[in-house]
Amino acid sequence: MIDRAIHRILSDVLLAASPQSEEKLPTAYRCLFENRRNGTIAFRGVFGRTQAVAQALPTASLLPHFTLNPGNVHDSVAFDGLYDKLTERFKKIKYAVMDSAYKTPWIAKKVIDDVRIPVLPYKRPMGKNGFFRPYEYVLDEYYNCVICPQNKVLNYSTTNREGNREYKSKGYICKDCPNRAKCTDNAKCEKTVTKHIWLDYLEQVEDIRHTAGMKELYDKRKETIERVFADAKEKHSMRFTYFRGLSQVSKWVRLKFAAMNLKKYAMHRRNRGVFTCFFAAFDRYWLFAA
Repeated sequence: MIDRAIHRILSDVLLAASPQSEEKLPTAYRCLFENRRNGTIAFRGVFGRTQAVAQALPTASLLPHFTLNPGNVHDSVAFDGLYDKLTERFKKIKYAVMDSAYKTPWIAKKVIDDVRIPVLPYKRPMGKNGFFRPYEYVLDEYYNCVICPQNKVLNYSTTNREGNREYKSKGYICKDCPNRAKCTDNAKCEKTVTKHIWLDYLEQVEDIRHTAGMKELYDKRKETIERVFADAKEKHSMRFTYFRGLSQVSKWVRLKFAAMNLKKYAMHRRNRGVFTCFFAAFDRYWLFAA
């Protein structure tokens, strides 16, 4: 059964669909790796000038798909096309293991709504040094307001195009605040706090992160997808592309991944003992020939 799966994946890479367009793209591309192991997919944002996808079977890390995107496209933006393609083919995927680049409200919502479990690491809060951290501003969902560290109310103002609810303070209250220097440097002494409309999904992701077994599952990334990532860069010259344009780079990446798959397939067969007799005969012939 494993040989059939490997053969199917190799065929997909060798006979992948032709590039969607001959349109010239910037020289810089980025590569997105995906890894699947025992019902788990792990996503990896990649290197300088290419963008692709990797998948691992329980016994052999293979690369069935790849997508090309311009180098200025963030990993989280390129996530949808890859995720949809993989979940359409592998419907029994249960876990989605990703790094912190994918810890966004939309990705958390998409994976959870698909009745799958997103496994994401801790992400350090973003903000200015010396200022209050975002988690110090507590959201009161009942009254739809935010409580600042000085126990003052920030009232709801509007929802912007990015899906963030904006909560603003009163300037006449904040101007005499003893911690205003740690809160805002606004000329009007107004503090604006944003909370995403899908914040609940990120809170579910944090609950999953603290669930027993999730840390061990995330640690498997360095044993699977990171190894494929390192091999592509160090052994197959995929730190940058040698071609310009979507069509040429697609052909180049497809050939690289086909070579990696063939090598892994041969190693898989050798470890199963299929080539043991062949290698034994070859060694004997080489010994007598010498």
